Amino acid sequence: MRILWIEDERLTMDRKDNFFGVFAKDHEVKIDGDFSSAYARVTNHLRQYDVLVIDIALTLSEKKNKLIGDFANQFGLTTDEFLQEAGFLIYLKALSQGFPQERMVFLTANMNPNKMSRAVINLRNAMDSPDDAVWDQAVNDVRQLLPLEQHPQFNQILAEDENETFTFLDRWRDNMPEENYENTYEIFIKRFKDARITPPKAVDKKAPDGGGYLELQNWLRRHCDPTKDNQPDYDYLTLRRGILDVITNLQNSGVDLTENFQKHLDKLTFLRGLEWQLRDFALPREDYSNVYFALCDYLTKPYDIYNGRDLLQDPSRHLKLPLYHLRNWIAHGLIMGSNTQISAQAAGVTFLIAMQSLFDVKEYGFQEELKRLFLAKPVTETDLRRQIRSLLGNYDRQDPLTALYKRGQKENNPNWERENYLRHFYAAYLFSIQQADYSIRKNANSELNAMVFHELNKQTE
Repeated sequence: MRILWIEDERLTMDRKDNFFGVFAKDHEVKIDGDFSSAYARVTNHLRQYDVLVIDIALTLSEKKNKLIGDFANQFGLTTDEFLQEAGFLIYLKALSQGFPQERMVFLTANMNPNKMSRAVINLRNAMDSPDDAVWDQAVNDVRQLLPLEQHPQFNQILAEDENETFTFLDRWRDNMPEENYENTYEIFIKRFKDARITPPKAVDKKAPDGGGYLELQNWLRRHCDPTKDNQPDYDYLTLRRGILDVITNLQNSGVDLTENFQKHLDKLTFLRGLEWQLRDFALPREDYSNVYFALCDYLTKPYDIYNGRDLLQDPSRHLKLPLYHLRNWIAHGLIMGSNTQISAQAAGVTFLIAMQSLFDVKEYGFQEELKRLFLAKPVTETDLRRQIRSLLGNYDRQDPLTALYKRGQKENNPNWERENYLRHFYAAYLFSIQQADYSIRKNANSELNAMVFHELNKQTE
């Protein structure tokens, strides 16, 4: 994932590894320390980011910038007053452009120093933690701050509805005497509630004992690590980010199309079209499969130049024949007609084969992003041979690639609607590798072989 961290304090930036922990190493954290620059990024390049971490007060920004002066005048504020709350304007700008609220968080020091307010905020954040002990500790901290006579009602509401607990606590705090403190976040929370808008998440970067570090990392874990609840979103975002990273590297490199495709494609036009397929940083889950289908459709179009029977003799057929078949199956309605479901992993394999075939590159994005879609367990030559022997029984042991070709011909296969063409796609790759010359097999992408192996196993489970 690519994380945009909007933070203007150098001392805080220098603690990036403390705040982000393992996520600072495994994911790309881009820092922007100026309001005007960050606002321009969110306005013009928001699709380049997967997660936003925003400071509320950006008072160290370049104050002479015209944009800051214009906003301050628009809202009737001084420059300093505007910058004290500038992070909220960035948040609202991202929200207005469709960026998911759940993938934005405030990392700020502008939070309530009151013990109960801090405890309630910690309780909200604990709901995101996969660790039950974090939730239990946060509940206990709130309970200790409540009067003893409130404990039974608190315990009952907590047992019945965790979300209703916050309504109870807010109502209890509203009846307490006002305290004299400057608290930008709490002020905005009330404004959000008055507007009937769910308030954004926030992490206190000055929480004692490094509590802010743990809170932020627990929140990041919801988006940057796969879980049972977020798996569809994680797969889409990981595939999207990995492909966009590879596209950027190719656009900025001297790598050209391989000889077979130079007469038929323009490099930059093809890459821009591929980038457009992934323009949406936020989609309903039911639309993910449509993106995967569209990606495979786009990536396999260049293989229209080939004749399937000629490819049977091509030395590099393992990088062409699977995509040629997939192209025909998509174009002639066999994928949709058979209800074959193209997954993020299938789209990822299609992309990796296409990049090796079209550009002769083996790239996976920043910190090998695309590899995170797949089971990491290595595969031996023995494993592959055993899997191929098992597959042969479903085709033709003497000529499996011809048999597979016929499975994709409606006129030759009356049962085509019952076929699993994703299984045939992976089989086409493995049969092609098996029949290749020794030098081809030796230099084949072993990581790609392992991905195909594990994904094919899923199709036969």
